[in-house]
Amino acid sequence: MDEWAWIRWLPHVWDDERKRRYLAASPDEARALLGELFAGLQKRALNRPAGDAPPEYPQNFVFLFADPGLFRGQDASVVGPLLHLLLTQGAAIGAYSIFLADRPETLPAGCRALVECGGSGRLRLIGPPTQDFVFRPDRVNLAQADLFARALAPVRLKAPATIADLPASVPLTALLKTPRLEDFPVRDLWEKRDSHQSLEVPLGIEAGGGVTMLNFQDTATGGDGSHAMVGGTTGTGKTRFLQTLITLLAAHHHPHDLNFILIDYKGGDLL
Repeated sequence: MDEWAWIRWLPHVWDDERKRRYLAASPDEARALLGELFAGLQKRALNRPAGDAPPEYPQNFVFLFADPGLFRGQDASVVGPLLHLLLTQGAAIGAYSIFLADRPETLPAGCRALVECGGSGRLRLIGPPTQDFVFRPDRVNLAQADLFARALAPVRLKAPATIADLPASVPLTALLKTPRLEDFPVRDLWEKRDSHQSLEVPLGIEAGGGVTMLNFQDTATGGDGSHAMVGGTTGTGKTRFLQTLITLLAAHHHPHDLNFILIDYKGGDLL
């Protein structure tokens, strides 16, 4: 524990609410911690889309197993299900593992890289083909590690935006960036716009306060154009969305440059 006490200062070992650290120093603590993390990673594995490219996750995990007893011996049952998941799907679910042991033969069989630390280091990538790379390891003593970790301890990053951060409603004045609709400089905006090059229009407010833009003209670069479909069951706001979209397009583009053709078979609220 003395050798690893410095790591408790790193902000990287805290959960998102900063209520607990992802550190375990006994089999019981390891059982509780790994069981909690296994549930979340298993959900990632079950929901992982098909395909070769791994999805991007807002948070990656690096597991450091400093006690060989967790993956060899009587305590191996503590990490068994999680160990299998890490060794078979780790990279695909944003979870990576480092195992420490005195002898290579005590490491899990699924390890694909072996780092030997001595006077000179050696990195072996398990093949086929197997490749060896000799290197000189960087050395950081405990005092340096502790100083570094304490320097990072006060760092607080803004939590990534989630769907819960989306505003419940967005007034039209917010998207047009005007306190009153009567003050919106529509003629100036029409004159400055080149609608033949871009039909860009603000569509809504994102989590975190950014503005989502829609551009029907952008077809060459994999953008939003040139056709779109609005889906939803009755009462979900399709007509309201289209009314808002038309209003925003009209506010940003001159009628000489943009025409609307409205066809409503239902004869509902749109016409």
